[in-house]
Amino acid sequence: MRTSGLVLAVILTVVVLASPSMVDAQQARIYRVGVVLQGGSYSAAVGIKDLGLEEGKQVVLHVRDTKGDLKAVEAAASRLERESVDVIYAVATSVAVVVKRVTKRVPIVFYAGTDPVGSGLVQSFRHPGGRLTGIHSQFADLGAKRLELLMAMAPRIRRVVTFYNADNPVSEQSLKVAREAARRLNVELVERRVASAEVLRADLRGLRPGEADAFS
Repeated sequence: MRTSGLVLAVILTVVVLASPSMVDAQQARIYRVGVVLQGGSYSAAVGIKDLGLEEGKQVVLHVRDTKGDLKAVEAAASRLERESVDVIYAVATSVAVVVKRVTKRVPIVFYAGTDPVGSGLVQSFRHPGGRLTGIHSQFADLGAKRLELLMAMAPRIRRVVTFYNADNPVSEQSLKVAREAARRLNVELVERRVASAEVLRADLRGLRPGEADAFS
């Protein structure tokens, strides 16, 4: 199971076990879980069939795929809170940051790709405080490792192009790590800022021969 799927499993397990009547399914409370996704590959991590649960019996998922649009995250999170869901599961750091900012009461469980303390999601690992909890991966720290592997496979590479979204805190942190690695490896990092998948495709088509030796 993917890490983000594991977080969802934990959420669902907690809310189902907290039901006041597990003996009589008709009397058991149906918990409502709002799910706010960044989109893309994260969408595959949402589901309850593998957990032995049936939609509408123990849990109802209110999934909002925002397709990388942080304005859509704002609207989705605000509406889910107004609809009084029991908890919001926020997938990706940038999504969790926005969900925290625009909501006031609903508990939030996050899956973050970067340090949740540094991104302001929690106060500390020992004492998170507030209404947020969750887990994080080391996704943002992989920029250096990708460059190292690239240089190991093709040591003659000198210019590497990388695409990033300045509105995404994880992307910004990954870029910072990649810059430090590029200096250490004596590689020029060609930075291209993109705000959408359409811009990324256009930039890829617009790359000139010799502009870069590889992608990272």
